[in-house]
Parts: sequence; structure tokens; C-alpha cells
Amino acid sequence: MLEIDDRRGFNNLTSMLLAVAECWEAGAYYTAKNIRGKDYLSIAFITRSEIWLKYQPKRERAIELLLDGRKLELSKEELVRAYYDLVAIQYPRAEEILERDIQAYAKIDPDFSDRLEYLLQELRRPQESGWNEGI
Repeated sequence: MLEIDDRRGFNNLTSMLLAVAECWEAGAYYTAKNIRGKDYLSIAFITRSEIWLKYQPKRERAIELLLDGRKLELSKEELVRAYYDLVAIQYPRAEEILERDIQAYAKIDPDFSDRLEYLLQELRRPQESGWNEGI
């Protein structure tokens, strides 16, 4: 099984700094104005998530296993993280995959199915509110 350390995420500090630098260059971090007109640093989460996964090969591999239908090679937490990452990067088929798997897990593991339902709601939320338009 893959081991994913969610507390650390990156294999080393160099990987983390490379991800931060690439995010900066790609415009994932940008300045915006708050309601008082003061600048603050904001994040384009989709862009950042795509870049961060690139520098976290264990998490990227977990997504590949999920998409290849090899879920049994992942622990439950690794599987949840892979579903979460699909939502974070706005994977084009994420909604279809979540809907299918919610149904599949509903009878065998209702708690897990509920976790996937929450992720599906989160996936739909930005589309409904338009929070990421123009990013």
C-alpha cells in the first residue's frame, strides 16, 4: 500500500519550495483587495492544487490508482485523499466518479459513502457560486 503522510505532504523541503515557486510563477498567488481596499495575498486553489500534486508523487499515484479502478491498493484514508484531490483539481469526470462510487459504497460502507457525498457537494458548490470564475 502507498503511504501518504498528510501532515507533511511533501517528500522534502526542496519539493515544497519548488511547488511554491511554480505556483508563484503560474499566478496561483495573486494580490486582491479586501473590503477596506487593502491588498492581501490570495490563492487560485485549482491552479495551486494541480501544481502541488506534481510535487507530491505519492498523492498523484493514489489518484492514478483510483482512476484505474485499483482502489484496493489504497488504504481508506488514501482513497479519501485521492477523491479529495480529484475535487481540488476539478478533474473533469470527478462528479461522475463520485456519483457512481457513492452508490457503490452506500450499502457496504454508509459512512464512507457519506464522506464522498460531502465531497460531491463541495465539487458542485464552486460551480453554483462561481467562486473560481476568471481565475
